[in-house]
Amino acid sequence: MPELEDYSGEFIPDVRIEDFSKEILTRWSAEFGRQHLLQSGLWFNYFRTKMGVQIADESHWQIWEELQEVHEEDRPKVALDMWGHDIEACLKWFQMDMDFMDWDIDCEMKNPEHGVITVWNCSALRHFEKHNDMALLENACGLDVWGFPKALTRICPDAHTVCIECPPRKSKDRPSCVWDVKLDPEHKLSWICPDLPEYAQRAQRKAAAEFHRRYRYPYRYLISKRNPRKK
Repeated sequence: MPELEDYSGEFIPDVRIEDFSKEILTRWSAEFGRQHLLQSGLWFNYFRTKMGVQIADESHWQIWEELQEVHEEDRPKVALDMWGHDIEACLKWFQMDMDFMDWDIDCEMKNPEHGVITVWNCSALRHFEKHNDMALLENACGLDVWGFPKALTRICPDAHTVCIECPPRKSKDRPSCVWDVKLDPEHKLSWICPDLPEYAQRAQRKAAAEFHRRYRYPYRYLISKRNPRKK
């Protein structure tokens, strides 16, 4: 049977996913990515209305941590046989994760120990900007700023992932977010980017504190340049 360009014709009793063209499967996977993020946004807004912002925030982060650690991280690796433990493997995972199927992402390998991830078209950010929902933006983007470093460290234990640009954007010409991924076997690089908004720095401090407990990093790497406790 020739590849199907759509499913507008007659019903096919034994149709399979592999019967469709690459273009159709690409569009279909993008829709799955949108739906995945939409479910998260609808869930958060429902909890925010019924139970308040604090409980919604805490529950949202807890659910995503369990989802990512148990399912979201491993399933793409199993499906695509991606089992590396280096910076290249981190970038591969970022390219193939379900959440990002509808995003326009540039992944650049500067060298074997350094990669940069630039997200140019984030469907979630488009929604936040359209509806001017800063509470949902800060929750969702803060979740990423905290969660992506943890996810990539589970792939490469010596990976150091820091968001260096995130919403709100200064202009629509800017990327949605930018991530710096470096190999840091001695765990000496700072987890904090002082140029980010305060909500993002809070998320980075949360991630840094968790890494500190896990790897016993020196406490000085938990403190932002803008933290008044730093002398």
